[in-house]
Amino acid sequence: MVRKIILIPIGKNKNLTSFILNLSNIFIKNNKNFSFFNPFIETQSNLKQNIKNSSYYLKKKNKFINFIKPLFIKNFSILLKKKNYSLYLEKLLDNYYLYNNKKIVLIEGIQFHQDISINFFNQLNLDIARILNAEIIFIITPENDFFEDLKYKFHFIKNFFLKNNCFKVLGVFINSYNKIKLNHISHTNKLLSYNNKKKIYKLKNFIYKNILILGMFYKYKYYFSIKLEKLISFLNAKILFYKKKNTKINYIVFFSNQNINEIYNFKKNVLLIISFNYFDNFKKILFLKKKYIQCSLLFIGNNKSFFIHSRIYKRLKKNGISIFFLNINLFNLLYYLHQINYLYHKKCKKKEYKKNSFILFSNINSIFLSKKNKVKKFSSYKFLYKLKKLSKKQKKIIILPEGENLKIIKAAYLCHKFNICNCLLIGNLNEIHKKFFLLGLSIPKNLKIYDPKDISKNYIKICKKTYNNLIIYDYKKFLEKNTIILSMFILMNTVKFHGIVAGIENTTANVIRPALKIVKMKKNINLISSIFFMLFPDKVFIYGDCAINPNPNEIDLSEIAIQSADSAQIFGITPKIAMLSYSTNNSGSGLMVDKIRIATELVKKKRPDLIIEGPIQYDAAIDKNISKIKFSKSIISGDANIFIFPDLNSGNITYKAVQRSCSIFSLGPMIQGLKKPVNDLSRGASTEDILYTIALTVIQSIDNNF
Repeated sequence: MVRKIILIPIGKNKNLTSFILNLSNIFIKNNKNFSFFNPFIETQSNLKQNIKNSSYYLKKKNKFINFIKPLFIKNFSILLKKKNYSLYLEKLLDNYYLYNNKKIVLIEGIQFHQDISINFFNQLNLDIARILNAEIIFIITPENDFFEDLKYKFHFIKNFFLKNNCFKVLGVFINSYNKIKLNHISHTNKLLSYNNKKKIYKLKNFIYKNILILGMFYKYKYYFSIKLEKLISFLNAKILFYKKKNTKINYIVFFSNQNINEIYNFKKNVLLIISFNYFDNFKKILFLKKKYIQCSLLFIGNNKSFFIHSRIYKRLKKNGISIFFLNINLFNLLYYLHQINYLYHKKCKKKEYKKNSFILFSNINSIFLSKKNKVKKFSSYKFLYKLKKLSKKQKKIIILPEGENLKIIKAAYLCHKFNICNCLLIGNLNEIHKKFFLLGLSIPKNLKIYDPKDISKNYIKICKKTYNNLIIYDYKKFLEKNTIILSMFILMNTVKFHGIVAGIENTTANVIRPALKIVKMKKNINLISSIFFMLFPDKVFIYGDCAINPNPNEIDLSEIAIQSADSAQIFGITPKIAMLSYSTNNSGSGLMVDKIRIATELVKKKRPDLIIEGPIQYDAAIDKNISKIKFSKSIISGDANIFIFPDLNSGNITYKAVQRSCSIFSLGPMIQGLKKPVNDLSRGASTEDILYTIALTVIQSIDNNF
């Protein structure tokens, strides 16, 4: 599994390159080979060489780093057009897959440029993280008023980046430097006497909930090195137990859930800061292992009396660990450490310290270099990109019966332009030529056009066997008018054709009925069904059945669930099925609930390999917190990606309500259970909808995963 980490600057961050250079040291020192990706480089001219950016300095520093080829653009205003934006993001993915050959990828986020709105760059970074499925580290450079600016930027991260976005956020680095104006600093020995301060910032902790501070970066020449006594004196912390005198502190580590297993690796030169919010985890790890820790401890919070009377305090004291206490929250502590570091280094003239800019660590090695077993997820953009890329490899031929329709003609042209497949249009030859001319498009060489008048005679005998209530003369007229039926005869009686996409001018019934009669169902299949791919920005859901079966019984529902799971696997999605109902588990009763319960049991018997839950309500199927409340023993735990509706009413209403209300891209319906793929289009489908439905049909005609 490739580990991708994107560094996203928040605000006007002009010091990102130096941060990246120092961060690369961690990988190099740990003998970890990595790729570096700067997605977009603004040239302001046609010259692409000698641009002094992060890649330029990294190349000078280490020749063994793998560099993924960036996209060179004259200026970012080019991306303001929607078509250009999508095109460049697709090229970005092309470069990533073509040039990456490492298991760790470090991605540089795009920095703010004054000529374009800062929101544009935030959205661009969001989309890059989304399509690459990258873990995020935010880089904050506080300006002027350190604390107020820090507070604002954390608030912005929560409300712009984290709200309604399912990202894996590693945390935040505070990228500080000596040009910051340090207000409210006392220059006495009691540097941070809280009682004497005119202004004490009291932050609301809920604003920063679940955002871990990984550390601070300082643009200094020396290691952070200070005597423990002096540091504790500066902080005005209370000594609970102090045995080891003259200890020098070189690293400060914040204890969190991410570094609970590595506290035994911290040596005497480490001060471990533990918030009482994490105290239970700290206590568990100490009692589970019989080893002794070596580092000094600083507890922060307001549970001092509880801590002093605990067994853990007595054990630490017995082992000779220095213990200190400070009634303060983490963010106030960061502010004071920032001031201490600035003033201390201003006075420090010793040259024996090695050159290094990181002074506050939160177990960086484990965060960056640990192996993560991540579930394969698709963002909507990446899913569509994969559809196009996989369909390009197959070189299939798809029949489009409504060949005279303008949208169909545009989609067929784009299919040939992007090499998605070769299309066959059925319609009047002169009419199709005229419409290509009106659209200003040239007819691709590989595009075939079949006039129904010329080819209908080839299928009269076959048609007679299927529809035996007409005379011979009527069959010819019947086929000329019914291009949908004609295309199905072509599909089933000519080996080289692989699928049909229709419905832009015909109802679902007019597409599905002849498909059942001519194409027919697969062996051991009792019904056909449909699914929709609901493409949310950060995930892909599958809804079924929303187009075919009005009122499926228990057996039908189990078939729909199994077919939907098999379809999901073709498209690289690991199925987690929720059998939807108005009741969760045993909270309700009734005929509808019983139907879902029986259908779920049938699926478990037929396919024990599938992850399935039912009956379950929609909120419990997608929300982990609600799942814990309503169904604590649920095996999908609020992480479902396939949703089977109890009937066509609920399915069709829900998919359209979600599609229109959330303004998401909905792909389908994709028909399941036929011998060869025949997919229906909505009569309101756009050219883009048709294009991706064709790509979907190409992939459906094979059985390869992504």
